[in-house]
Amino acid sequence: MESILIPRERAGIINKKVIEKIKDELGITIVKNRNVIELGGEGIEYLLARNIIMAIGRGFSPVRAYRLLDEEQELLITELGNRAQRIRARLIGTNGKARKRIEWKTGVAISVLGKTVAIIGNWEEMNKARKAVEMLINGTSHTYVYRWLDEVIGN
Repeated sequence: MESILIPRERAGIINKKVIEKIKDELGITIVKNRNVIELGGEGIEYLLARNIIMAIGRGFSPVRAYRLLDEEQELLITELGNRAQRIRARLIGTNGKARKRIEWKTGVAISVLGKTVAIIGNWEEMNKARKAVEMLINGTSHTYVYRWLDEVIGN
């Protein structure tokens, strides 16, 4: 069994209903002890369950994390480093505009929590969203990133 430490403020979201859903869908063993989730199993089912638990721990709602039940969906978690607070603000944008726009244009789900940004999507969606996020992290203007998304994906 592997132990996964979940931030205390996110641990309550992994309740009996969520645990039962993951067990029913994937047939693996899950034991929760406060903010430590222990997973037992093997194969692709184990990896999918691990990614769902990690996604919830990184700020996704269970419903959004369940996208990972589809084997074509991936989870990418990126550390933001020392400037996390400033970068978080850029990634989220005013009233969530930047995050929502990247999600809408690429089809991914994005969560910005603590010193990380996490993305759920298929390989193609993930690469476009990852590039947009990297551009914002590196200081590219929001206007330029939105224009780039329009060019790459279309209006």
